[in-house]
Amino acid sequence: MRKLYGVSLAALTVSLVLEILPYGAVLNFGNPDGSVIRRTYSYFSMMPFGYANFGPLPAALLTVVILIGTAALFAVRAPQPKLNTVMLTCAIIAFLFSVLPVIMFGWSSISSIGIIISCLLLAGVVLLSLARISLRHE
Repeated sequence: MRKLYGVSLAALTVSLVLEILPYGAVLNFGNPDGSVIRRTYSYFSMMPFGYANFGPLPAALLTVVILIGTAALFAVRAPQPKLNTVMLTCAIIAFLFSVLPVIMFGWSSISSIGIIISCLLLAGVVLLSLARISLRHE
């Protein structure tokens, strides 16, 4: 089970680093001539949130929460099923927020870094689910 928390911790750390970089969140601005200007921002930036791209900021904040909780799960030797359940719930919500721009605006509103972040958050969900299943069988 500790291995699952360790791999989950690594995936969430990489996800957090990618969220800090200014390439994850996308805003598409239209020009009067019909062309589109694509700008990318950090998941922690308020600019996408201000332009109604609500997914990246809550996903980033939840990633920090999940990272801290998973680090606690990794550090503590005793099983913590309630904390695991809370972290799993937060990871599911963070994943849903990370794919929200695609749901709201389509595939043009997500970058390749955003897709990688979503995949890493999904990996965190899967790993925390496997740890939760492992806790139930003990």
